[in-house]
Amino acid sequence: ELARRSPSLLSGLLKASHELEASTLSKLRETLFLPVGVRVARLFLEYVRLYGLPVPEGTKIRLRLNQEVVASELGVARRSVTRALKGWQDDGWITKVGGYFIVRDRARLLTSAEVEEAPRLYSVGVGQ
Repeated sequence: ELARRSPSLLSGLLKASHELEASTLSKLRETLFLPVGVRVARLFLEYVRLYGLPVPEGTKIRLRLNQEVVASELGVARRSVTRALKGWQDDGWITKVGGYFIVRDRARLLTSAEVEEAPRLYSVGVGQ
């Protein structure tokens, strides 16, 4: 009855449902086919977008993160996340100071994420 009375409401609901389905399928494809390092890089780009603070060294992610938090967000083993982050830290384009990560080289993170710009596949901090 409500849909009959308000076609614009029905249209909006259908559009929102389609967008949610498309997002879910993208996440599923990513989970099934992308290496953990690529997924970590994409998540970090989303953290930078949502919680980034420019600092002299680069961009500080204003969330206290550790490998377990990142692994939980991605649904992967902590050691896989640790391996990716250690490599990036060894190369100097990500550092960790006082529990906060600082992205020192966003271009390298984009390259690792295999994207030109960060995709919006995660809902970091939304509803938590």
